[in-house]
Amino acid sequence: MAKTRLSRLRPLMFRFMPITRSPAQKPAHKDLGRNGQNRAITTKATYAPVSNRVGSRLLFLGGFPLADYIKQIRAKVGHTPLIMAGGIGILTDEAGRVLFQQRSDFKGQWGLISGTIEYGETPAQTMIREFKEETNLTVKVVSLLGVDGDLTLTYPNGDVAQWLCPVFLVKQLGGELSADNDETEQLQYFAPSEAPRLFNQQHRAALAHFIAGETGYFD
Repeated sequence: MAKTRLSRLRPLMFRFMPITRSPAQKPAHKDLGRNGQNRAITTKATYAPVSNRVGSRLLFLGGFPLADYIKQIRAKVGHTPLIMAGGIGILTDEAGRVLFQQRSDFKGQWGLISGTIEYGETPAQTMIREFKEETNLTVKVVSLLGVDGDLTLTYPNGDVAQWLCPVFLVKQLGGELSADNDETEQLQYFAPSEAPRLFNQQHRAALAHFIAGETGYFD
């Protein structure tokens, strides 16, 4: 009887399988303005590193890629506010200037390098991946500056998300600065005191804490 019961349940079980994708493909969740993966899924899954994405994993859940997970949620809840997790990175050059990104999703407004934590990533791995995707630079995370959860953001497509973001100081290891990607209009270093107005309060607060030399903060 136990064998019969198991055979009936088997078609209902999720199957997790690793996949890879070509460098030409962009993460599907980026179409939703960085609304990333739901880390509340606790089912154990097998995974394999994706060769062209540093530290990132891409899995299948119930027949669709986890990179599409937020699309599945949005299809059910529409623009209902979601709690999201991401990361913000601060990179300086030898002159102490900070790297900023002019974003394509917010019509040319400026921000620090940032992005959504994907399923299977740590926050530090997210920062390494986002810098590679958005700037073509290879970086390492040096330290945690603080944590900010005081932002509810409405995206141009109508999606609403409350963001919880650690803020990291990173160091460049290699690569040539390039804005050749769908998320970036241009990249530029500015003296911290001469930075353009940033597109949201969370990025402005991160920069203000950095300028003040404050670490270990939580907003």
